[in-house]
Amino acid sequence: MTNEELALFNHMNATAAGRCVCPIELLVAPDFTGRVIVHMQGGQVLFQERLLPNVRVATLEGFIQLATEAGFMRSTTDEEGE
Repeated sequence: MTNEELALFNHMNATAAGRCVCPIELLVAPDFTGRVIVHMQGGQVLFQERLLPNVRVATLEGFIQLATEAGFMRSTTDEEGE
């Protein structure tokens, strides 16, 4: 299957599943291997950045889980800090 055929196949499957297909151009070298984070609004790319190997992206829940596994403890205090 050529790249064009694969792109059409993916587009048709995504459209049939009710998902929007927004092709974007990544600003990376042709031989790039790694992760890229992309911020889009209204189908337009606002921001993209290559992530370094030591960079992690997580939800708050994921961050708390990672911190707990690293040995940190979760605690709460009242509004006055007591």
